[in-house]
Amino acid sequence: HDLRTPITRLRLRADEIADDKQRRAILADLALMERMVGGALSYLREGRASGSMAATDIPALLQTICDDFADLGHIVVFEGPMRASALCDSDQMTRAVTNLVDNAIKFGGKVVVRLDDSEPDAVIVLVEDDGPGIAPDEREKVFEPFYRSDLARTLKQGSGFGLGLAIVRAIAEAHRGELTLAERQGGGLSARIAWPRRL
Repeated sequence: HDLRTPITRLRLRADEIADDKQRRAILADLALMERMVGGALSYLREGRASGSMAATDIPALLQTICDDFADLGHIVVFEGPMRASALCDSDQMTRAVTNLVDNAIKFGGKVVVRLDDSEPDAVIVLVEDDGPGIAPDEREKVFEPFYRSDLARTLKQGSGFGLGLAIVRAIAEAHRGELTLAERQGGGLSARIAWPRRL
């Protein structure tokens, strides 16, 4: 409730923006924020993500995320096929990938969002950065709610309270998939979400 009140106020203020294109973009962002708040509250109450599944244009979803970050001045690029469909909850998957990109930006200069559509029964999305990575013995701990590694505490003062990766994992598991972290070839971190193409 405390988070939804300022979103409602912002929506009322956005209605007064004269530029129609900008107003629609802001209202779309606010609607997404409201759905994300609902998802976060669901996770905190139930320990899992909630939502509904539908056939989704995965490249379009990922390209939109990259474009939104690029509009804010970040180097975030999409690599992969321009056509690929899979069942997912598009709001939740947007949230998951956005969380991963947001984390990657905090530690690296360039972020690549890669779609691997080569598996006939699965969809794989990788978010790769060129930052310092996460030590192997920390990779499982960072999924725990409210856990922050020493590196995160050093580099991300005031940047969150440690639910990001826990929520991404919950979303992946709600899709009968998984989230894994690995060292990126050449340095940095590779976060991988994989889930069945047909749930």
